[in-house]
Amino acid sequence: MMKRQIMTIVGLLVVLCLCVGGYLGMREWNKREAQEAERAAAKEVIVPWEEADVKAVSYQQDGKTVELVKEGDVYQFSGYRELAVDQDRAAALFASVSQMEAQETIREPVGLAAYGLDAPENVITVVHTDGAQIRLLVGDENTLNNCRYIKKDGDDSVYMTDTYMIDAFSGLPQEWEAAAAVQTEETPQE
Repeated sequence: MMKRQIMTIVGLLVVLCLCVGGYLGMREWNKREAQEAERAAAKEVIVPWEEADVKAVSYQQDGKTVELVKEGDVYQFSGYRELAVDQDRAAALFASVSQMEAQETIREPVGLAAYGLDAPENVITVVHTDGAQIRLLVGDENTLNNCRYIKKDGDDSVYMTDTYMIDAFSGLPQEWEAAAAVQTEETPQE
């Protein structure tokens, strides 16, 4: 009989250990989920405007300022009205501005040089339909997490955003025209 009681106690201890292990595992899992949700909620929008509210976007390319303007539903380059513009690429560029989120925000940066912002690789200017502007300095790439450092004029924080979002701001108008010509050639005729 004593042997049976010992087996019962051992069985209950095993079940108790499994329950405690399950409880601790679930507690850790919930804690990680809460942290992940907190990180996702903490992402800041760098340009807080809707795509429809963006009138123009300019960036630097080969020492020149390239400005793309939206007039109605058509995108054109300032100073290059005769060039055909890849409308899909232009629409994607305007959409990327309004969807640009900070993957991480550095509230107290150690200095602009540490992020490549003392001599920015690019300067992106976004113009609202009401004339307001947001100027973004583009710094170095953080290859560890595939992000670029961004700083808004008038804001002390440095933001990290996905590299692919920033890489869209490139190309001379003539390169965009070549892409538009290829797009037109590939479009099947009815």
